[in-house]
Amino acid sequence: MNGSTVLVWMDSAPFWQTNGSLTFPGDINLRWEDYKEIVQPDKASFWLMLGSLVLFIVWIVFLTFYLSRILGPIVGFFLTRVARLKGYNGYVSLGSFSISLMAGKMMFRDLQWSTCDYSFRCNDGWIIFSYWKFVSAKPIPNPSDTSRLHLSLNGLQIHVYNRLSNYRSVAKWFGLERLFGSLKEDSSSSATRKLTRKEEEEWDSYYDSLWSLFGYIKLDIASGTVIAGNAMLPSAFVLIFENCVSKIVLKEFPGGIDRALVSVVGDAENVRISLVKCAEFETKGPAYFIGRRDPPPRTMGDGFAVLQTAHLKFYYNQSILGIVKEEVQSLSVDQPVWESVWRLGKNTVVSYGPWADAQRVLLYNYFFPPEQRTVDVT
Repeated sequence: MNGSTVLVWMDSAPFWQTNGSLTFPGDINLRWEDYKEIVQPDKASFWLMLGSLVLFIVWIVFLTFYLSRILGPIVGFFLTRVARLKGYNGYVSLGSFSISLMAGKMMFRDLQWSTCDYSFRCNDGWIIFSYWKFVSAKPIPNPSDTSRLHLSLNGLQIHVYNRLSNYRSVAKWFGLERLFGSLKEDSSSSATRKLTRKEEEEWDSYYDSLWSLFGYIKLDIASGTVIAGNAMLPSAFVLIFENCVSKIVLKEFPGGIDRALVSVVGDAENVRISLVKCAEFETKGPAYFIGRRDPPPRTMGDGFAVLQTAHLKFYYNQSILGIVKEEVQSLSVDQPVWESVWRLGKNTVVSYGPWADAQRVLLYNYFFPPEQRTVDVT
């Protein structure tokens, strides 16, 4: 009886042919007559359509979740090769990379740029170029109210641990350049050739075109850390901040022969500057070290806090120098501007003393070693 029941069920018509239609919630009625010409498993066209749908789903899933992870290492390898061709001794690493041409947005994750002197890391970020916005094409300087370029970074970390260019120049002066023979000299630290007036005008025209293209630049950093130090020093300089919002704009210079004024205005929260003890220094304990290595007088949290504030507003102004005419320059009139102003807000605490000053001297002498010679005129 069971066998006959199975035979009858196998020989019976499909559910749609028996009932004629299927009704779904929302008054959606699917009739068998509309699909009986398509759903025919005995024909090759049905399996071709089914395979196409499966491949389409797989392709959409690949584009959504995996393409950016494959493009990341490829773009990192390409950027590394370009940097090496330009003479920079560094390495670029990217975890994932994606770009949207319609939105003008480029996103990345796990970005890292490492050299012999410093490293730059960023957990994730994005860059938006709003090409659809109108920017006035007036001559530079043009204080535009429109921004086409917006950068947003999260988990930024900049670690400066060497200044090999300075030590290389000191060794060269004393005839000890063979100590750095195995290290490739970076193009950024090599002696640059003095540009002619025509070349300077060409570069000025190039930068003017960039500023006309971007308007002003918006830079946002959700969280950032700046570290200066290594295992050869007892303490490291650490700067931590959050919610940094800044604006970089090119303004007209109030007077003189300078071409323009670069102005940076920004705000940051939960700013903390501290001197953190280096555990590797205590482990190695270099015998040739001469300096103060005693522990700080007191610590609060992570290291000795020199400055901490809940809110910081900063201003930075720098002149873009113009071409000086052949005449005697005044030491008091038409001076270029290079200044920074820091305004501390609420809950500001400053702690400084002999121990902190001794650590400052160690850090400064390490990263800016005195050459003990007459400095060339620049």
